Amino acid sequence: AGRLVGGVDLTSGNHPYQDGYGHGTFVAGLIAGNGASSSGQYSGEAPGAKIVSVKVAGADGTTHLGTLIQGLQWAVDNQAAYGIKVINISLGFQTNQSTVSDPLDNAVEAAWNEGITVVAAAGNAGPFNGTILSPGDDPLVITAGALDDMATPSVSDDEMNDFSSAGPTAPDGWIKPDLVTSGRSVVSLAAPGSAVYNNYPSARVGSAYFVGSGTSFSAAIVSGAAALVLADNPGLSPNQVK
Repeated sequence: AGRLVGGVDLTSGNHPYQDGYGHGTFVAGLIAGNGASSSGQYSGEAPGAKIVSVKVAGADGTTHLGTLIQGLQWAVDNQAAYGIKVINISLGFQTNQSTVSDPLDNAVEAAWNEGITVVAAAGNAGPFNGTILSPGDDPLVITAGALDDMATPSVSDDEMNDFSSAGPTAPDGWIKPDLVTSGRSVVSLAAPGSAVYNNYPSARVGSAYFVGSGTSFSAAIVSGAAALVLADNPGLSPNQVK
């Protein structure tokens, strides 16, 4: 309450806060959920952060490149109005273009150069080299891969997930991902009635939560961490945050 401060629906609907697929709600919970439905057990990385919903996909979870670029431009155009400091991109696509000419990479770099820290998922196309998805292949953005934290607080038993895309990027050879964090069997907010919720009943955790795996969720955790860094150091540039 009070932290969903704005948004836009760039799909055919007019409901920026209605999640027919379920992925966006899960991601938002990992970024900024306050754990209210679980007495704090399942809180996000930055539970005080404000959220702006830029909806680029419908109930089937797919989008178009032009729509995604439009969403990035909307975030830049509304940066001052909503105080947008971090863009989370928990999606991607396989490209054979250099980041110099890839239009999505150009768009995330434009946002970066406007002072917005961009966090992108590495992709779930691993474990082979050259599988980083766009825009996670861009040299500027913070690209997050996924590890298995074994549900323990110690890092000594952490392992990389085979599904997490690996670099160097193709065709440019950038060293990616930039970092890895938990991405296997993480728990976050469910969107009851959404496609993911209805299709995977065994993944439900109680009535309000869901369990999932993927670099989308690692990116969300990193986006929350970036928000925490900026909360303590509001003047940092995206390069300094990275």
